[in-house]
Amino acid sequence: AYNVSRQFEKTLETTDKVLKMDANFVIAQHYKARALFFLGKREEAFELYRKVVANSNGSAFFKADLGFLYGKAENETEARKILAELIQTSKEKYVAPSHFAYLHLGLNEREKAFEYLRKSVAERDSNVILLKAGINFDDVRDDPQFIEIMRSANF
Repeated sequence: AYNVSRQFEKTLETTDKVLKMDANFVIAQHYKARALFFLGKREEAFELYRKVVANSNGSAFFKADLGFLYGKAENETEARKILAELIQTSKEKYVAPSHFAYLHLGLNEREKAFEYLRKSVAERDSNVILLKAGINFDDVRDDPQFIEIMRSANF
């Protein structure tokens, strides 16, 4: 809740408490890394988020979110590296379209992101629930195409 409401200091306080109980709890690591990123502590955030990906056995969701953050930090090389990994993974198993949307949003490639978000809605991708409040969509909330995607998802 603190992360969604952009209360990143409170997110850190909460995740630190959780991580004292279980230092490898990947969800707490994920939220802590995102909070660190949005508080401007990017190197620390990336270091932790790489651990998130490793601790989650290379989860496509976490990889995509890390790629989003790399893109937002203007590290296009790392973002595109993750995009290529997910494209390769998608040839062997299902990768949700929302994961590709995150990467394209981080790279500021709106049209591609919207294409994947439309697929997410059509496929009933479980990550569609993040459209309404997810930080990854803050930069496109006022875009008419995003608004239409939200309507198509019944938001």
